[in-house]
Amino acid sequence: MEGWKKIKLSEVLSEVSERNKNEKVKLVLSVTNSQGFVKQEDFFEGTVHSENIENYKIVHRNEFAYNPSRINVGSIDILNKYDEGALSPMYVIFKVDESRLLPEYFKYYFQTHRFQENVKNNTQGSVRNSLSFKALSEFEYLLPPIDEQRKIIKILDNVNRIIEKYQDLIQEKEQFIKSQFVEMFEKGGYKEVLLGEEFIINSGGTPDKKIKEYWEPREISWIGSNLCRDKVLYENDGKYISIEGLKHSSAKIFKSDTVLVALVGATIGKTALLKFETTTNQNIAGIECNDSFNSEYVFYAMQNLYNVFVKLNVGNFKMANLSFIRNLRIKKPPIELQNKFSDLVKLIDKQKFHTVIKNLLIKECEVYV
Repeated sequence: MEGWKKIKLSEVLSEVSERNKNEKVKLVLSVTNSQGFVKQEDFFEGTVHSENIENYKIVHRNEFAYNPSRINVGSIDILNKYDEGALSPMYVIFKVDESRLLPEYFKYYFQTHRFQENVKNNTQGSVRNSLSFKALSEFEYLLPPIDEQRKIIKILDNVNRIIEKYQDLIQEKEQFIKSQFVEMFEKGGYKEVLLGEEFIINSGGTPDKKIKEYWEPREISWIGSNLCRDKVLYENDGKYISIEGLKHSSAKIFKSDTVLVALVGATIGKTALLKFETTTNQNIAGIECNDSFNSEYVFYAMQNLYNVFVKLNVGNFKMANLSFIRNLRIKKPPIELQNKFSDLVKLIDKQKFHTVIKNLLIKECEVYV
């Protein structure tokens, strides 16, 4: 890789702290880990920002912003949807030296394992696991020549376009599966049963984050409720705990084919179907299926109950518990019919191929950025 140089990000990044004087920028934005930059009023279903936004920071097109206490879960993005916006003062905003580093190239860095490891190593044990701009600036970075960056951008953008087209196909297939679910089960007069009477239901746990031995060595998979997005899970997101951490917490190992349900936060009521063994945090309920139920059926049946969770409200914070889950009801059709539905789902198994494509993208990013 001729011409590539190892540098510190401080050489090519500079912080931006322009304030929104006289509220000249009216569009208030937030940075999420799932959608990047979003209009705050759309994402949070109403205005949640201060009435006076003069102290907010202005972010311009091709500038980056991140939430210092949520960058560990991916709350960082480049602004390319709007020309400018106003962000809460808690955000860190920065720009790149475009004579040396193209913004379109640098955005791929956040998807790499190298970046995630750097964030982890610089936030653990700090106040609220926060990453300052100064700490970010100290990250080592392999910088290619501008012409090389342009070539890599073209490659990775093409890969992204392929993924987007495939995701459209996934959505079409998902709609087909759900329509088949309704056809096979909703129209039948099958008996409804309480989840608590039919399944073993437990929640997870989080080892004490102050005790290093509970998190290292990285021995047992551990996931959070952010992965519950009505998806089949074939792998975790890189988080692990130690055997000691498992022993000294309420964390529980859930087996493959367990159906997970998020209990709190933005993903409350969202599900995941495990295809590997893992532990989880306490914000997840695990529904272990028995011989009377097919896990694919339960996975889609729980998705049909999503609106029940949406109606939950404790102040401004939605929250469910195991008692709530155990008192939910689902239909109990014959296991032969459930298995027939499962065979149909496996016939159009979309998630495995999507995971392969995603991993290819990450691999490309790892090599080049």
